[in-house]
Amino acid sequence: MKIDIADLYHKYIQHESDLRKGAYIKYDGWFRASSAGQCFKKQAYKMRNYIGEEIDQRVARNFRLGTIVHNDIAEALEGSQYYTEYRVEIPDFKVVGHIDICTMDGDGPDNPPKNGTIVDIKTVHSFKWRKMFGLKKNRDLNPSKNYETQIGTYALGLADKHKLAHVDMSILWYKKDDGSIKSQTVHQKYIAIALEYWAELSEVIEEIKHFEVDVLVAGAEPNVPVYEWECRYCEFSNICDTPFGKG
Repeated sequence: MKIDIADLYHKYIQHESDLRKGAYIKYDGWFRASSAGQCFKKQAYKMRNYIGEEIDQRVARNFRLGTIVHNDIAEALEGSQYYTEYRVEIPDFKVVGHIDICTMDGDGPDNPPKNGTIVDIKTVHSFKWRKMFGLKKNRDLNPSKNYETQIGTYALGLADKHKLAHVDMSILWYKKDDGSIKSQTVHQKYIAIALEYWAELSEVIEEIKHFEVDVLVAGAEPNVPVYEWECRYCEFSNICDTPFGKG
């Protein structure tokens, strides 16, 4: 008898994904901090609960590897001074997210925290790794800054929640192919960039609240998309009018 392990594992991954989504049920109509920097139209589709195309099983397994690394690191930090999967909210823009790792100074009501530190974990394949850390001639000359905008969003939420004066930010890159790890400091400017992104998105969402999402014409409106390559990987490209389709 043949056992279809791939199918069984995919069902398990879907189940785990559904459990994770359950943590956001009370935030219906809110944006995920992890989507910072993305196409405004994609954000509108998600906010209105449009159903996108299901991701490929291979891609789902790849994402799962990232989740496993995140979970392992979180378990390794249990009982330490570090918070993991720490929830923050930015109510003004209806943004919610969970910080991978964070810590703050201060030790009680008489000495509240003033400074924080955030570390975001990103797992990547060898191609992405080479584009960032390989020979200079092979590096991406115009890389997406969505990851930096995402962690800037977390910093906004953490600073607001605890009235912090300063938040240090970094990304911990984990190479899936061989387990290599590199840490990269994120510039403070991405806090302001994140604030500007969410403010602009909120303004657009308010402007189109009485219209269909397709009023945002892809390729004609600002930040629709932010990057043309987004459309090749977007789960809504089958219903969007994008001229930059999956090809």
